Amino acid sequence: MRRADDFYMRFTQADNAAAMDLYERVIAEDPDNGLAHAGLACSLVQRVIRYPEDGRGADSVGQALASGLTQTPQAKDLLSRAIQLAERSVRLAPTEPLSYKALGLALAVSGDLEGARLQHEKALERDEFAWEPLINLGELATLDGRKSDAITLYSRAYNAMQLRYDEAPQRIGPWHAPLGATIARMHREQGDFQAAEVWYRRILRLSPYEPEATGGLAQILARSGDLRAALSLCRNLTAVGAGHVTCDELLANSVATP
Repeated sequence: MRRADDFYMRFTQADNAAAMDLYERVIAEDPDNGLAHAGLACSLVQRVIRYPEDGRGADSVGQALASGLTQTPQAKDLLSRAIQLAERSVRLAPTEPLSYKALGLALAVSGDLEGARLQHEKALERDEFAWEPLINLGELATLDGRKSDAITLYSRAYNAMQLRYDEAPQRIGPWHAPLGATIARMHREQGDFQAAEVWYRRILRLSPYEPEATGGLAQILARSGDLRAALSLCRNLTAVGAGHVTCDELLANSVATP
């Protein structure tokens, strides 16, 4: 189960297939393992979203719904099985947040956004620091146009991830800083540059050279007139072999400064 969970969180096609295979093996040996049913359900949903037959996947529920990925015969079959597995997970493991998160994810990708929201809220009733349902609720709020609610939910998820980091660093590590960068970007899009700067700096304290956070902070500093500090951030990012479009533009348009 632990290996399956780790494969699932890597979000590549091969790793998702490996996770599905391992969850299937667990279920074959232990048919009443509710968490394995939830894991397999989530893996099937990710196959629909990210790894369709034509290779043109999406990165989010919203993109998948908008692109029609969920409406193909194969997608409908996979989602139907995912819902059945998740519903069985809820019956087998009714105290586990993951059971409700799996059902919420499957319902969301099937187009039942209200049903998905209800299941994710049930997950939080079992564990208020369950960061995956919080992220999924944030995306649902974004789809509804409730940007402020989405920022609040994403912020709660970020804090929960930080609280739980030592328990599951392999699962949380790849997603923690990017989520923070999303929160900062949403503040910036709403015109709250001060809050965005606070978030970018918060991210960079824990994840130095995170590309989006570095580029976002550089953009804010350049906007406020502190071009020297902005360029310094970008040069440091480039020096470690990373890059970001904002930094590329700033460096390309800048006059060399000592």
